[in-house]
Parts: sequence; C-alpha cells; structure tokens
Amino acid sequence: MQARNDTAPGLRITEATLADARLIFELTLAAWEEYRGRLEPPSGVFGETVADVEAAIAHGGAVVAYLDGEAAGCCRYVAPEGTGYLYFGTLAVVPRFRRGGIASALVRWLEQRAAERGLPEVRLGVRLALPGNIALYTGLGYEIFDYDERPGFGRVTATMRKRLPPARPA
Repeated sequence: MQARNDTAPGLRITEATLADARLIFELTLAAWEEYRGRLEPPSGVFGETVADVEAAIAHGGAVVAYLDGEAAGCCRYVAPEGTGYLYFGTLAVVPRFRRGGIASALVRWLEQRAAERGLPEVRLGVRLALPGNIALYTGLGYEIFDYDERPGFGRVTATMRKRLPPARPA
C-alpha cells in the first residue's frame, strides 16, 4: 500500500519495514509510559525488545504515522490465516500528538488494508482499565463482542470488532 495523506494536514501514514522496528519500539514505549505500574497485569510492551517488534512486523505488519515529518504514532497488525479478519494491537500515539486524529487515521488505514485483502472484519483488544480507548473505538464503529480473562485478574480485555462493508467490484 502506498503512503497516503489522511484528513489531518501534514499527516502521512506509511507501511513499516523491518528497518522501522527500533522506531516502532521507541514510539510504543513513549506512548505507553504513562501506564507503567498502572495496569494489572502490566502491559507486555514493557518487556518487549526491538527483536520482538521485528518479529511482529515479519509475522503481520505495522504502520507509522508522521505529522509534519515527525513520527507521532504506530500500530501493529496481523491477519491470521483462515480467520477472515485483520487484528490490530499496540496502537500507540505519543502523548504530545494525541487528540489530533492520529489514532483514528491509523484505524482507518488498517480498515482499508483489511478491505484490500478482502477481509470483512477488523478486531482489536482493549484494556477495560482504559475506558477512553473503548470510547474511541466505539466512536469509530467498533463493538465489544467478547472478553478475555487472565488467571488471577479476571476480565482484563474487551475484544472489539467492526464489520466492514462488502467490497465493491472494480
């Protein structure tokens, strides 16, 4: 997929390559730092390495959002074989770039990617402890359809999905 501009002036979203793994690692840590010590169980991003990010890119993919040429956010995704959906996770927007539409633009990019692959649905997991994130995705047309439980913690994550409109013939 080609890089494209989104609705925000100066916003550009591009498909990541393995060479972007360190950047994605750093953006993710910067975005999630405010949750260190606040989430139970702790987010897995705090135990990741650049090699883990490289593996995620190789297994699925990732995108990076740039605002006026500066890296502002990122997200990883995978389309598990035979599932009929694209799953995204670890969406991260650096705090000083929040509330500018970057997260929404990243989600729209991922929805477009799913549609291009003929996938009728996009899914993600959201921490129940982050109701603002649930509200963001609900506002983008996602609905909760399941919950994930973790031993010793109970319900931790809501699984959300959005069914995409059928692709139009070219």
